[in-house]
Amino acid sequence: MLLVIILLISQLSVANGVSCTTEFESNNKATEGGDEAPQEGGNKSPQGDDETAAEGDNITYSCTTTYNGVHNTSLVWFDKQGRLMSHSTVSTRGPLSSTYKSIAYVPKVPALTCNLYEWIPGKGWVFTNKTCNTKEQDTLYSVRSLTIWPFPYASPGEELTCSAKGNPKPEYSWFKKEDDGEWVRADEDNEDEDNDKITAELSDNSTSAIYKCIATNTIRGRPYFIESVGVEVTVGGATKRWIIVGVVLGVIAVIVIIGAIVYFVAM
Repeated sequence: MLLVIILLISQLSVANGVSCTTEFESNNKATEGGDEAPQEGGNKSPQGDDETAAEGDNITYSCTTTYNGVHNTSLVWFDKQGRLMSHSTVSTRGPLSSTYKSIAYVPKVPALTCNLYEWIPGKGWVFTNKTCNTKEQDTLYSVRSLTIWPFPYASPGEELTCSAKGNPKPEYSWFKKEDDGEWVRADEDNEDEDNDKITAELSDNSTSAIYKCIATNTIRGRPYFIESVGVEVTVGGATKRWIIVGVVLGVIAVIVIIGAIVYFVAM
């Protein structure tokens, strides 16, 4: 069942009689990217981050004015590049309002500008210098695009790096599997502040090990995660890796050369 909440952002900009607000509507669905982690005690209601849009939220920009001119007026929306996004119906007198609907995409909810125009006989639509702006802000999104390097082989003593995208910033955990085949935490003594790097090591009686990392973040009380493939750590692993890299680059070079030959022959 979709849990629907309305998040009204305390984002009010008032200038020269024109005011702007931005409203986010969330159905609490999992965003694209990492898997949703299992939760104890059933689903959790959204909590925290109440003033930030998450990926997929419905956005409603609202603009109102109390300007009471003698001619027709219209509210017009522009993005920060000056491109026309939407305009209101024309009002002859009194208060006027306009809304523009969008969806929260990664990486940001864009800022929009709402301008008040007035129809002046003989001149047409003239900007009244009455305007307001919404605020650009980062979009919350689940962890994704994880990479681990070196891969697929590494030598003991090499530094492994795990990298992923997400907002909030992902947190990292490292796991290691040696000859007994059991995964254990490998980062308990890690001195790296962000824990996105770790030095590959082998136990005294082990000839190889597999390392993997897991990146996680939490959006409105819901945790998300993504897991890397394993990196085999063994003596001579770096040599194996560069042999593979060399072969792949060689194959690519051959394909490019053949393609170039075929192209020039066909001309």
